[in-house]
Amino acid sequence: MSVKHILRGSAMGVFVTTSIFASVYYFHGSAASSYVDEAITAEEALQILENENYTVLTNQEHNNLMDEITHLEEEINVLMELEEEVENGQTSPEEEIESPEAEEESTETVYEAVLIIESGMTTRNIADQLEYLNIISDSRAFERYVQESGLERALRMGEFNLTSDMTIQEVAQTLSSP
Repeated sequence: MSVKHILRGSAMGVFVTTSIFASVYYFHGSAASSYVDEAITAEEALQILENENYTVLTNQEHNNLMDEITHLEEEINVLMELEEEVENGQTSPEEEIESPEAEEESTETVYEAVLIIESGMTTRNIADQLEYLNIISDSRAFERYVQESGLERALRMGEFNLTSDMTIQEVAQTLSSP
């Protein structure tokens, strides 16, 4: 057999194969063409997203969250300024700071709890327990205060009656007083 016959046979094979694929594609349809383009409603789209564990917000809900974030950022800036004043000695950390939320705090639920401090507990363990009992709202702030005040070694073992209306300073003083 000559090279000419081999090339003709190969070309014929490529042609037949291409023809078969083309006929299957055009006459039986492709996977892409079998998909029917249907418009889905907003409710169906919402249901699909919720089934995939997405949270969908309305524009109003989104705007409310953004406003709340802005408000919280402003509060953080005020607190950072106060912290700088305390560090510079301009304000005592024990001074009570009036805030616009002071009126709201008076209507909040006051939690009472008995904290048991056992041997071997770290400041972080105590702070986490206080936050779990709803006595304080930020365990890291309590931990930071105790470290900066040098009260880490002054914290005592025992049972302590605490309430959520106590400041971090009052809680730390109660846990370290004999």
